[in-house]
Amino acid sequence: MKIAFLGDIVLNEKVKICDDIIEKINTSDFVLANLEGPIIDKSGKYKTKKYGSLLSNNENTINHILNQINISHISLYNNHTYDFGLKGLLNTVEFCNKNNIKILKPFNTLVKDSEIVRLVNTGLPEYFGISAQSSNYGINCNELLFTKNLKHEIKDSIVLGHFGIEMINSLSKYELNWFENISGMRPKIIIRHHPHCVQNSFVINEVKCYPSIGDFAFLHGKKKISTGLIVIYDSNTNKVDEFTIQLRENVLKIVENTEMDIKLSLNDADKKLMRERLIREYREGGYYTFKKFVKKILGRENIKSSIYGSSTDFIQPFIIGEIFEENTDYSK
Repeated sequence: MKIAFLGDIVLNEKVKICDDIIEKINTSDFVLANLEGPIIDKSGKYKTKKYGSLLSNNENTINHILNQINISHISLYNNHTYDFGLKGLLNTVEFCNKNNIKILKPFNTLVKDSEIVRLVNTGLPEYFGISAQSSNYGINCNELLFTKNLKHEIKDSIVLGHFGIEMINSLSKYELNWFENISGMRPKIIIRHHPHCVQNSFVINEVKCYPSIGDFAFLHGKKKISTGLIVIYDSNTNKVDEFTIQLRENVLKIVENTEMDIKLSLNDADKKLMRERLIREYREGGYYTFKKFVKKILGRENIKSSIYGSSTDFIQPFIIGEIFEENTDYSK
């Protein structure tokens, strides 16, 4: 059984996928992708979230993609699925049902002939925005790490995750600990998306780990270039085929390897970057405090955005303390 893993998808414009990519993907028995934002009708009225960026996908654009590649499963367990509220989520579910696309659950089974492969879908539930719905689509990565009776679900399964720090080439000690402990439970392979960049793979406890496969096709606002890694896993041989893709000028093609060289600790430059993100997102510091005060006087300050910001999108709460520590080499 061959399973293709694609990164994050956000599309409101049609893109051309080069033939060699289509050919490689469509040789797989199953194709899994992360839909980073609901499929919505732009003319409809939605109750949107009040913090961070709003991501969505256009139905015609996704149909255009489906006419080229055979996506069999999508993950909705990410931080943008609920950007347009319950209506956006229900629209997405309806679209998937109509197009025979399965939505990943916490624990999944892929079946071809007599062969069965199990897959665990994980991430952070607070991303989802509504706990009552989130448990339908994935399991908390912390729960997966600390709940002993879930070990049997991980053994010999594929673990697919959506969490991490965006656009940096360092792994926090929490992330390292997570990969080390999950790999110790003996899954077949660990694949993660969310950081929106390709981070080179590594092997730990004899398990191949992909800390970030980046984007499949991601167009949003000023972001007109995206890079990702397509991973095709062969369950019979336990081997992988991988190739780097880039979306530029609405053309998706294979490019030379553009992986980010991962450092096994948060370096000083990345810590400084994340501290600046926190200051901006929580409106701390003189400039942001003044801006917040003026918006409050004008009645335009939203409490939720001022205290919550988008830190779970960019930094994530479980490593905030770490970015204020002295730099330590955790690779030893």
